[in-house]
Amino acid sequence: MSSPNGWDGTLGRAVEQSRFGFVLLDRRGRIARANAPVCELLGYTDETLRGRSLVELVHCDDRGWAEPELESLFAGELERVRGEVRLIAANDQVVPAELNVHLVDMDEATWAVAMLEDARDRVARERELRRLAETDPLTDLFNRRRFTAELERHLEQSRRYGPTGALLVIDIDSLKRINDDRGHLAGDRAIVGLANILRNKLRASDVVARIGGDEFAVLLPTASTQQAKTVAESILAVGRAHPRNQGCVTASIGIAAVGPLTLQPTALLDRADSAMYAVKRSGGDGCAVDDQRLSVISSGS
Repeated sequence: MSSPNGWDGTLGRAVEQSRFGFVLLDRRGRIARANAPVCELLGYTDETLRGRSLVELVHCDDRGWAEPELESLFAGELERVRGEVRLIAANDQVVPAELNVHLVDMDEATWAVAMLEDARDRVARERELRRLAETDPLTDLFNRRRFTAELERHLEQSRRYGPTGALLVIDIDSLKRINDDRGHLAGDRAIVGLANILRNKLRASDVVARIGGDEFAVLLPTASTQQAKTVAESILAVGRAHPRNQGCVTASIGIAAVGPLTLQPTALLDRADSAMYAVKRSGGDGCAVDDQRLSVISSGS
């Protein structure tokens, strides 16, 4: 596929020498020329790209907006097309890219120059920033912010389809005393130790977070009250069995089942908190549902 004679002028030379990726498109959206950065980005040569529609290289999930936008551009309805698209490279790898397309007039015809900028570094940075914003740095579990969002999402589903699941609020017993007697490093080991127990005992579909200094929360999306109690007791049992030097601690666990009257995050957390503090008042190392004590097991029993 030939490119316009005007491409040999200033614009063409600037594009060919640019460190950014550019392709020249005819009015049908077919590639007339592709510069070296585009070929490197996608793993094609200029010759193998010529004549192909740019839309063919766009991931099928992104064609729904990209194709009509380009048609509107060539129809004169838009001044430019801009957005992020996923491109399919020669090795079938998906490459996120920033697409920016402008019309240009050459040889008394309308063409388009599309700039394609590799967005993988930006996407990776944004993903890492999002992870840091939603993750507790000590335990690598979700933080309160992310947990609240997950809980709200679950409760919204419960409003639509009926309440399911249960919430556990878990508080480490006597963490202040551990910090005072053995130092904050020992306290951190206790926190990490409990986080590892939760990570290993729970399923991938469960939502686990550290929501405060010594407080954790677990959403069991499909568990009944009895199943939640079984999970809580298994967490307590594993904690007691851990060697002390690996951060073993006892904990107090409050359980609240999702129900018609607790479809707001605050209400559900308050119920689980109340149950957890009931365990605390009885000496800790146990679990309770709402205000009804289920079990209080001392570490010495």
